[in-house]
Amino acid sequence: MHYFIHHVPGRLRVKLPALKGKHNRTEEIQALLNSRAGIRVIEVNQIAGCVVVHYDPACVTADELLETLKEAGHLDLAGPISLFHGAAPDNMTRAIGNQALDNSEYLHVATRVGELFGKALANVFMKNVLEQTVFSLLTLFFASGGRGRR
Repeated sequence: MHYFIHHVPGRLRVKLPALKGKHNRTEEIQALLNSRAGIRVIEVNQIAGCVVVHYDPACVTADELLETLKEAGHLDLAGPISLFHGAAPDNMTRAIGNQALDNSEYLHVATRVGELFGKALANVFMKNVLEQTVFSLLTLFFASGGRGRR
């Protein structure tokens, strides 16, 4: 089973494929997480098999929430995991192992994506400028009857 984890302080999203279409698991996960201090909102989407937890980082950490899900049998940190984070939780990278991106790898990937996006945007801009210039020149040429300036 493949798990997807996205974290920024105060918000944790975990994709739990075993949750899909299971109403009883939805209620179980909500009750389990609501038993923790610092939980603000829990959104469970059983169609997508996804849990989003909004929490107070001063009261509970993402690692503690993941451990709660793990202890209840909803999350297996030994399985394949995709981890995306804005700021790494305290022990999440160590708990997941080599499958996680550390901050330097994450920044490298984000920088590279930004560079590629910037190049693509510049190419689109230049293409539009050149097309407009050619169009303008052709319009002037034909408007003068094809004689050009003399």
